[in-house]
Amino acid sequence: MCAEWVGCEGFNPDRDIVAPGHDVPNMPPLFNGRMHSTVSAPTWHQPLLQALHTKGTAAALAVARKMIEAKPLSLFFTGSFRFPGQEGNMQYSLGVRQALQVWMADFKSAHCPEQGNSTKLGSDAAKGMELPSPVLADGSAKPQQQRYLEEQEFNLKVAVKHACMGALVVEHLERDGYDVGRPYMAALDGSKVCIAPPGWGWGMRLVTYAAHGCIPLIIQDAVPQPFEELLPYDQFSLRATKADIASGAMWRMVSGLSKERLAQLLLGLAQHRGALMWQPEHGGSAYEHTLELLRRRVEQLRASGKVQGTRL
Repeated sequence: MCAEWVGCEGFNPDRDIVAPGHDVPNMPPLFNGRMHSTVSAPTWHQPLLQALHTKGTAAALAVARKMIEAKPLSLFFTGSFRFPGQEGNMQYSLGVRQALQVWMADFKSAHCPEQGNSTKLGSDAAKGMELPSPVLADGSAKPQQQRYLEEQEFNLKVAVKHACMGALVVEHLERDGYDVGRPYMAALDGSKVCIAPPGWGWGMRLVTYAAHGCIPLIIQDAVPQPFEELLPYDQFSLRATKADIASGAMWRMVSGLSKERLAQLLLGLAQHRGALMWQPEHGGSAYEHTLELLRRRVEQLRASGKVQGTRL
């Protein structure tokens, strides 16, 4: 399958490596009196790792269960379902996004008919809901961090309102006059499982989900994942095939996940998230993992006799 996909053209698994993308726009903001500070701040994974290192696995899983309980969305994805101008080109996303669009429309018709079968979530999403005020009771401007968190809470309520049985798979998640990234990040923070399909390439979502604490559901048939040789993907992610979407197996798997299994995956994601990130301020270690994988490739090539000395 990988050889048939434009994202894999020229890829040689005996020589090349798959590294994660560098996702800056969708990283959680770090606060130090202003947005996007270079100073690190506590993020979702830190309470889990602190409990793990000080009290053990059982305590960490207890924290993870509470975090899972606080996430109202069971399944989330938003993005383009087709490449603009090439609606009939099924090579885009290997047909996965197109299959998700059909599945969600059918799913809503069957389970949430009052919403219709549209897979769009436009500017009327928050109709009848009051936006949080940007000012305090005394008329002064709210601190930026407070305003951001209140907007996140508001946007998550909008997403939950338009979900069907906890599943929100939409082509757009935005509102007029709002930073598009904020509704998106709010939904990520409030979701237990997030779908990671391909696009024209591997896509950025695996990195984004790790940053926001949403368990990745990878639907990329036979496509190698970043640092797959080094990371125990089964400990922090789920897998499904494109065929699982239409057959219903994908939703049965997600809806059948126990709270304990979700907690285990979330703890695993907390432990391995850094390997998928490049930014040191987010605890990223992708650079070190890249060097290790390149070292292994050199050793493998030398052992096979395909390269000699220090030059490749």
